[in-house]
Amino acid sequence: MSKNLQEVLTNLQIEKTRAESKFVFYIPETGHITKITNTPEDLPGHQTLRVNIDDVEDILTGKKRQEDFSVTYNSREKKLELKEFSLENNFISISDKLYKIPTNLPEPDLCIFRWLGRWTIHMGKNTKDEQKRLLHILDNLRFSFSVTSKNDPNILYGHFNVKYHDLILEDHVDISDQLPQYIPNDVSIYTSRYFEKYSFETHNE
Repeated sequence: MSKNLQEVLTNLQIEKTRAESKFVFYIPETGHITKITNTPEDLPGHQTLRVNIDDVEDILTGKKRQEDFSVTYNSREKKLELKEFSLENNFISISDKLYKIPTNLPEPDLCIFRWLGRWTIHMGKNTKDEQKRLLHILDNLRFSFSVTSKNDPNILYGHFNVKYHDLILEDHVDISDQLPQYIPNDVSIYTSRYFEKYSFETHNE
């Protein structure tokens, strides 16, 4: 194949890729979409998400409303995506809404550590590196946890909250002051699942 022909085919492939892509402009603090275009551009106060044309075809043809979509972070796949506000898409399964954090898992996204009466929580290094670029979008996000009797979420010993912002900027977040001074040794921790992998570690000696 001649060099010129190869360059022509490469350019055609690039143009084909561009034609199959659209650029979604959104406000990073809220994920609110303001417009969808064929090409990227600098728009103050906005960021862009490149998507396949199939993802926005219903919006462009008027079958669905643009205001019913937003740009959100998919914590399972660790990427930004276009999401429709609908009952089906916003439904949280019972298993995720009342998720019991397992114990002593290696390399978790989020780890809760109990040691000699002190409680801390921290984000795994790899997860933190991935999440830092989203701090401006998820800055107001807050996670809630319940400390309960072993395997029984109906018996509550205490609860605590932690800010996404603190997990990103601090090595460990001390949440001891949010919990009662006495909590039995055998407990479970429940949360609304956001990350893929959690771990609860206890050391009493």
